Amino acid sequence: MPWGVWKWRPEGGAALTDLDSDDARARVAALEAVATWQNPDGLVLERVAARLDDHLLEVRLAAVVSVGALKYDVALPKLDAIIATRSEDEADLDLIRAAIEAVGRIGGLSRLPAIRALGDDEEPEIRYQAEVALAELLGHDAGPELMTKLRDSDPYVRWGAAAALGDIEYREGIDDIAVLLDEGREEPAEVRFEVALTLGRLGDRRGVPELAMYTQHRLRGYQCCELLGRLGDERAVVGLTKAWKGLLTNQLIRVRAAASLAELGVTEARRSLWKMTRSRRYAVRELAIELVGEVGGDDARDLLEQASRRDRTSAAAARGLALMEQAPAQRS
Repeated sequence: MPWGVWKWRPEGGAALTDLDSDDARARVAALEAVATWQNPDGLVLERVAARLDDHLLEVRLAAVVSVGALKYDVALPKLDAIIATRSEDEADLDLIRAAIEAVGRIGGLSRLPAIRALGDDEEPEIRYQAEVALAELLGHDAGPELMTKLRDSDPYVRWGAAAALGDIEYREGIDDIAVLLDEGREEPAEVRFEVALTLGRLGDRRGVPELAMYTQHRLRGYQCCELLGRLGDERAVVGLTKAWKGLLTNQLIRVRAAASLAELGVTEARRSLWKMTRSRRYAVRELAIELVGEVGGDDARDLLEQASRRDRTSAAAARGLALMEQAPAQRS
């Protein structure tokens, strides 16, 4: 990482010299750093937006992401110009998708008609990104429009629509979402998983069998185990048990699976979770202590109060005790 990005000024913030560096990697790094700032001044925003005209695509892409993260609405006309670009180059499509996402993050409601029009674009990637932006712009009110995208001809777009409906917690269309899991439909595995995930996030159990197939997945497993515990459906026990006892399962997923099984009343899994609170592995021990609070019970409170008196476990114990005070529906 170039030194200029991280050289702190007395008034706070990183030095901006690298935004004008001859080294493209330095410009990209500077844009990524500035994107994390809180309330940068107008001059900073102008210099970031100026990089939307950079001669290198990778720098323009970083600038698009940055103006979106900073919610710089003055950049909207330039984002419009990028979105209007059409090219067969996949890299250009990446830039267009990023620009659409940036418009959504900025909240440019004046661009809503254009975003809606992109929902009918011939490129599935563009239609998908338009869905994401629509959800960002309208929140829950985007639900009816997103529901129509569940019937799109492209599975990638259907996948995105299901995910967006989950993000905005659109429960009104839950029966139509669940239709995508019907046995007679030949939906790709990715679409079925995202639909099941959306249903689970909305508190609907119809996706439990699908989620139970992914409890050991290295990327999806933790979230699946967590949702299955909250949904409280006994059909999840087999899948959760595989994750809990699987020798090759990620250790943190095993902890999560044990906690979910404990919430479903599996006594052996509860004992296992309590044992994990004494693990030599820091991450395993910390997570197990925290999840003891989620499982609850008098013995859970006793364990957490003891752990709170030890320096190395006090932070995890505090999180666990906080979970005990929450109603299950409030836990996140």
